[in-house]
Amino acid sequence: MQSKISRRRFLQATGGALSAGVLAACVAPGGAPAPAAEGGGEAAPAAETGSLWVILDIDFHDTYNEHTQTELQEYAAEQGWELELADSQGFAAGSGETERLSAAVQAGDPPDLVRHTLSAQLLHELDLTQDVSDLVGEIEDVYGPASPYLQLTKIFDGAWYSVPYHQRAGGGYYRKDMFEGAGIDLQTIRTYDKLIEACLEVSTSDFYGWGITVNRSGDGNSIIQRIKCGWGAGWQ
Repeated sequence: MQSKISRRRFLQATGGALSAGVLAACVAPGGAPAPAAEGGGEAAPAAETGSLWVILDIDFHDTYNEHTQTELQEYAAEQGWELELADSQGFAAGSGETERLSAAVQAGDPPDLVRHTLSAQLLHELDLTQDVSDLVGEIEDVYGPASPYLQLTKIFDGAWYSVPYHQRAGGGYYRKDMFEGAGIDLQTIRTYDKLIEACLEVSTSDFYGWGITVNRSGDGNSIIQRIKCGWGAGWQ
């Protein structure tokens, strides 16, 4: 039976090639040394063999999903690693994704890497992630410092507990012309009940669809966090 490769070894190996392709990872100490390189000098890190279990969230863009999966598959094949890819919804199997990760960690069988937009603070508070500051430092040496927002939301007690590799704008978007045409200034609305009234007022048979669904998915997590944060709450 093959053992799993060191998680930190994989992160270090792929940090540049995949732009550090994880948002959160449970990582173990590095691997065994390799034979010395030609010409003497210290030995380089060994190429480890074994299996790798990666959980990926499914993005809205199919090409993004295909690119990430292809990069992982090709790199693992080059290294001789047995790769198991799973999507986050399939992994959660109808339960909450964070709860499923917590159960896997407590059972001693967590995935090696997780790419997701789950709350880094909540994962840290549940002790599901480990300090990856050294890896983030290596990435920042190549690509420059992470944005202030990422530093604010991924650093706890002075250490990085997830590897930031991309970000995008969140929040709500609306057609300004449609609301202005109805004499509504959305910037003056501060409660969800008033927002619903405004959206219904401009709705037509050809112009409808407001908010995001409440379900066991990333959208469900997002609307819950928007409402919480909108009322000034936060994760503890």
